[in-house]
Amino acid sequence: MKDKEDAWDYKRDIVFDHYIRTHSYTERQCCCCKKITSYPVRCFTCKQDLCSRCDLITHCKLVLHNREICLNGEDKRFLHQNEFLSDDEETIKVKEVSVPILVPSCPDCKKTNTSTTKPDFISNIFICISCRWDMKSTVVECSACSFWFEAKAEDFFVSGFQLSSAIDETSFYLICTELLEWCWHFQQRMPGISMNKVIETIQELSEMHNRLSYNCWFCLFHLFICRWSFI
Repeated sequence: MKDKEDAWDYKRDIVFDHYIRTHSYTERQCCCCKKITSYPVRCFTCKQDLCSRCDLITHCKLVLHNREICLNGEDKRFLHQNEFLSDDEETIKVKEVSVPILVPSCPDCKKTNTSTTKPDFISNIFICISCRWDMKSTVVECSACSFWFEAKAEDFFVSGFQLSSAIDETSFYLICTELLEWCWHFQQRMPGISMNKVIETIQELSEMHNRLSYNCWFCLFHLFICRWSFI
């Protein structure tokens, strides 16, 4: 045991120095286009440093990633899912993004691989294990026949999201199935666990990543409804 402690003591300074170097926001090469960028957008989910253009291309679809920016070398913070670095790398711009879903085939012309998604005007609140995300609902559009439709409850279910209500398909609350499974296993393995504290923990994680906070009892109420329908 002492040998292991000594090994960690030896490594501690090395790990700390490496941590400081990797978290210093200096000029870096974009992992996609290889362009040198002064203010890289760092994604802790896909583990990449990206320039503003590649970040927009990548994360306007992969909206559930945790991205961080150090603007002007001073303002270091996590970006919201609809925030992107402008081309001049001096300001943050807002671009609406939609809830990510598994894109279905076109119900009109029946063709596959011709449909794309874009944001609707309806706002959704999406809650997963790490945080709460506020984004637009999803419209699916076919490039072959120009047919489009709003994503329905079954599209969200197939994509791993539970609606807060199985009756009201206009519900603005979506709960990640992974979160419901996580809560279910916690309850099975630790029957006395406080679900209020679980929700408070999720809220703290959300605020830590610069996401919006939410009312604990309200989310808990919806979680139980969704979990009941899920089981």
